[in-house]
Amino acid sequence: MPKLFELFVLKELRSRIHYPHWVKYHFCSNYQELDYFGTSQYEEIPFFVADAKYKPHYITSSIEKEDIRQVAGYARFSSVYENLGLSGENKLIPCLIIYTNQSCPEKLELDKISCCKGYEQIYKVGIALPTL
Repeated sequence: MPKLFELFVLKELRSRIHYPHWVKYHFCSNYQELDYFGTSQYEEIPFFVADAKYKPHYITSSIEKEDIRQVAGYARFSSVYENLGLSGENKLIPCLIIYTNQSCPEKLELDKISCCKGYEQIYKVGIALPTL
């Protein structure tokens, strides 16, 4: 199910982010594989690194430190900075954790992300899985 969730989120990201902005999926760097990164038209996250987490318990609990460390670590790869056109800049890349939440819409609402309390540039947003 986590792989299907990743693909569902990819479809949603690509449907919400419009040209000339873009999303890369499963980019490999430093022997690790990022779920997504790219640029967007949204003011809060003009560029981003994102990770899909099939963890419904995030609805009522905070994001686990290990997941924050993972996505924040991905956002520090120099190859990510190069691909985003940020080489040599001293900027934090916003990190987005996308999790399952059946009380959210089935459409990814990137304009309604919320900041993870106690962290700079770490955001989360829920998305509902399609139902029959």
